[in-house]
Amino acid sequence: WLVQFMRENMGAVTHGQLLELVLQKKIQEAEHKQITCDVQGTLNGNLRMDEMSLVSLVMNLLDNAIEACVQTETRQIQVVIAEDPAAQMLELKLQNSKNSSQKLHANEAGKEDRGSHGYGTQIIQRIVDENGGTIRYVDAGDTMQITCRLCMEDKKLLSEG
Repeated sequence: WLVQFMRENMGAVTHGQLLELVLQKKIQEAEHKQITCDVQGTLNGNLRMDEMSLVSLVMNLLDNAIEACVQTETRQIQVVIAEDPAAQMLELKLQNSKNSSQKLHANEAGKEDRGSHGYGTQIIQRIVDENGGTIRYVDAGDTMQITCRLCMEDKKLLSEG
């Protein structure tokens, strides 16, 4: 719905604009839950993935971060977006506070209602794999650090075609 709305109202949508809009929406949600958010960097190019995959990836990453934060006193999320033009990769780093007793379980995500929850990390992994990226999780006790690297479109190929 988000991509459709943007196309109807703005015409062509870049991945950078889409990422910014999704981040704004999720940050509003986080701040409503008294979570402090810090976002640094922007995406200027496009990724080698479709818009829905990008939206789903970022929303699932931030949903997991928000869920972990609400169980802590510090309640902080930091997002760093950095392009590596030489490698044609986007690096999306996310760090959030979490309860030190919380552990990352790909199928569970620490949720009570296992019937309808816990697929976020599976969705994230599937999107990253399908789009030739990598993702790394580091459980640092009271913080979770996630580094996601995604392939960017080759500008040379686009200008030649």
